[in-house]
Amino acid sequence: MKTTALFLFLLFPILLSAKDLTIGVYNSDSVIAAVPSLKARFDSIAHFKQAISGVYDQMVEEYEIKKIEAKNDSFKWSPLIKSLKMAEITDLKIHIANFEQEADKETTQLSLKVIDDINKQIATVCGTIAKRDQLISVQSNPRAIVWIDNSIEFRNITNELIAELNKK
Repeated sequence: MKTTALFLFLLFPILLSAKDLTIGVYNSDSVIAAVPSLKARFDSIAHFKQAISGVYDQMVEEYEIKKIEAKNDSFKWSPLIKSLKMAEITDLKIHIANFEQEADKETTQLSLKVIDDINKQIATVCGTIAKRDQLISVQSNPRAIVWIDNSIEFRNITNELIAELNKK
């Protein structure tokens, strides 16, 4: 075991100095924006959030109106009516809070599912490109890459990735 580890350790500099190591890099934002099927799925999250926001805003508006009406008209009501109206307003406030929690949960679930599906589709095509072009790795949105002695080449595969995804 120690001999194998020592052998690999000694072999490592040779592997790093090989000039045929290439890493593919791509910009995920550019890919999503340029592939209509991915963009539509990504945009579905925003449309869902917008629809939820519209329902939420209507509920809050109804709550505010009932609260103002109760404040302005409460002196006209009998104690029983006043109690019922205040209970209705409290129930509406609770309903809004529950709706908000459920909407956040559903939005998160939808976002995770859509993003996971998009990532899987991109990863499948990246794997095909990596295998075809003998890339040792494919990285999305690399921020900082450090390597030794310029032995690794970085190749932008964004356009190839877009072209392959648009074929599907």
